[in-house]
Amino acid sequence: GIDGIPFAGGIAAITERIKILLAVRCGEMWPPQLARQLAGLDEMLDGRLTINIISSDLPGTLMASEPRYARTLEVMTILRELLAGIRSSTMASSTTSPSTLRASPANEPPPARRRGCR
Repeated sequence: GIDGIPFAGGIAAITERIKILLAVRCGEMWPPQLARQLAGLDEMLDGRLTINIISSDLPGTLMASEPRYARTLEVMTILRELLAGIRSSTMASSTTSPSTLRASPANEPPPARRRGCR
């Protein structure tokens, strides 16, 4: 299927009022890079982005529920911190400058929904 991030970017250019719900599967992308892309999308969409966090197995892998949900919560924490403009306390080796990751004009992270978690 089509990748959601570039699709949302394309939709951003041709819409003005519709809100976009973007599904993101944890573990497919390095969290600082994902945060950077989400911040850019949210800016393009003028705050109309909502993120649906999916806690599922990655293609070709099987992971027990507990570590998969732990990975999801860790990614959500990293995204929230970086999108709020603060250095992630979860990622000790992060080299991402927090000043480059600001979400939406009000500097509020896009809303996130979690799917597949207890």
